[in-house]
Amino acid sequence: MKLEKPIFFAAIIALVIGAYGVFIKLTTGNLDANIGSYIPWGLGVAGYAYLMGISAGSFLLAAAGYVFEIKSLEKIRRLGLITALSTAIPGMILVFLDIGHPFRVFTSIINLNTESVMGWMFILYPLYLIILLLMLFKTSDDSKDVKKLAIAGIIVAIAFEIGGGALYGVVGARPYWNAGILPIMFLTSSLLSGIACVAFVAYILHPEELRNNVRTLRNSILVLIAIYGLLEFSDILSIYYSKIPADIASVNLLLFGPFAWVFWGFFLMGTILIPALLLIFKKTEIWALALASGMVAISSLSTKLNIVFPGLAVPELAGLESAFVSTRLTFSYFPSTIEWLEFVFTLALATVLIIILNRMLIERTSMITLFKEAI
Repeated sequence: MKLEKPIFFAAIIALVIGAYGVFIKLTTGNLDANIGSYIPWGLGVAGYAYLMGISAGSFLLAAAGYVFEIKSLEKIRRLGLITALSTAIPGMILVFLDIGHPFRVFTSIINLNTESVMGWMFILYPLYLIILLLMLFKTSDDSKDVKKLAIAGIIVAIAFEIGGGALYGVVGARPYWNAGILPIMFLTSSLLSGIACVAFVAYILHPEELRNNVRTLRNSILVLIAIYGLLEFSDILSIYYSKIPADIASVNLLLFGPFAWVFWGFFLMGTILIPALLLIFKKTEIWALALASGMVAISSLSTKLNIVFPGLAVPELAGLESAFVSTRLTFSYFPSTIEWLEFVFTLALATVLIIILNRMLIERTSMITLFKEAI
């Protein structure tokens, strides 16, 4: 059964439903969000980091195919560029919505602070998008210009993912975040989720290409699962061994708090164990690679949730949670309906863009034909 049409139709419905949440956010700001002064970053920030991570990982897979001229990845690398652009746009939309006053971002660009990690992100993101667009719309895939752009893009994509981890790692006031391992975890998570997403997209749109690259993609995903799992558990064990109370409180919240199911269910089972077992025991089965890739691509959101929330949900000072009483001064958080709708909107938009760009740039058919088929 060809899954492209029902997925496209479902994504259009989700896009329309999610648009309501975007409309509310644009008209009322963060009034309907459950974030507050103590936990100012919620699902929007975690979702943005997740989508940009997929974008960077997808791009790195595609760019490697161009740099090393891997012919077997010819169509996969094109899909990688499409996935990279289709997830980067919703990711930027999500973080702009989360800011509350998105156009204030231009103030940061005009008054750029190069001593700030976030300041460098304002340089790297536009540069990445420019390189990505130039590569995607080049008429000749084998031209020397594409290879040069790919090399430059690899440097920029690695830099902004490491920078994304450094945004948290350099925050000395948050002991759980203040770790040199975070930039490497962000880069590894990006590669894992990006390659898995491209493999799953290939299964939906071009299963023959996935079948031709089962070994390459399977081995890449399996190695990255092992590396990220090792990084995550090394970080947790080192925190427990250090016996720093604030760090341990954050890890205890991660492992045994109200949302421990995110770690044990989505991360441990959905990102690490079940995909690894599928890839190990079903080495040549395309359905196993597709299922494992889909699980990793979706569950990798947990890698960002496991970083953002525990680092914010522990009071910096003992008794701070009871010093003042307000709905905006709480250390408990669960995304509101509007926040979920925004996230659904961005996921649906990414799905629609992937399918449309595949039809336009790879299959060379019109969008009108696609909409007719979906209906």
